[in-house]
Amino acid sequence: MLSLNYRYIFYLVLLLIFFFVTPLVQAMPADIDGHWAEGSIKNLMAEGIFNGYPDGSFRPDQSITRAELAKTLAVSYEFNASGQKAQFSDTEQHWAEEYITALAKAGIITGYPDGKFKPEAPITRAEMVAMLTRLLNVGTEEERYTIDFAPTFPDLAEDHWAFYQIELAAKLGLLPRYYAPEFRPSRLASRADTAWMLQQVRNLKMVRGQVLDQPEAGTNLLTVQPEGEGKIQIAVIPPEAVVFRNNITTTPEALTKDDQITIFYNRDEEPTVVK
Repeated sequence: MLSLNYRYIFYLVLLLIFFFVTPLVQAMPADIDGHWAEGSIKNLMAEGIFNGYPDGSFRPDQSITRAELAKTLAVSYEFNASGQKAQFSDTEQHWAEEYITALAKAGIITGYPDGKFKPEAPITRAEMVAMLTRLLNVGTEEERYTIDFAPTFPDLAEDHWAFYQIELAAKLGLLPRYYAPEFRPSRLASRADTAWMLQQVRNLKMVRGQVLDQPEAGTNLLTVQPEGEGKIQIAVIPPEAVVFRNNITTTPEALTKDDQITIFYNRDEEPTVVK
């Protein structure tokens, strides 16, 4: 038989488990069970990056607003604009003002020609992809393309404003499979799309470091000393990879010793973009 003191402790432990553990288990919304993006949504919610609604739902197939995306990206990558003035005429005093300001300052998001951000407008697929690639510092306005891209999507011409961002995202494996065969850039992105793509961005393998040797012509072989104390990395750059030097597309042979580069790998761990 347990003494009175032990019983008291036993029941106290049970109460603590009930109040602190059970809510964590029940916190995940029921409407994501079995959803194709369930794993990504749960991961981001567990980290406090994505939130559900007060009624306990997540609404994965609902569109996401530009303000909601700004908050999600700012929290995920710890952008902070505390005390800074809003950069858009329609975001002052908005609940997401600091998130939007922080991302605008970092060049991740842009407004419209009339000076507005339209925080409550739903975001399109093209806008979503542009923001996500800018997080990686690829697909930026400074880049210049001297090579021809064979369009991945039949409905996306090279003169589309987000053509290169979308092509880079496709090469990196950041797009859901159902974004094919047509991309439909003006279609609204869903909350599930956002969670899944952001998870892919966060999971990308990247190697940042210094080129140790001038690549030999025809080999496409890069030897890189990673930042910090990492081991030397050797990467064979495939012909279909996109290589930038000083924001201009080029070939691996054009990279020189001591260049500071970032190698981005796709989900198959193949070098896909070098910058």
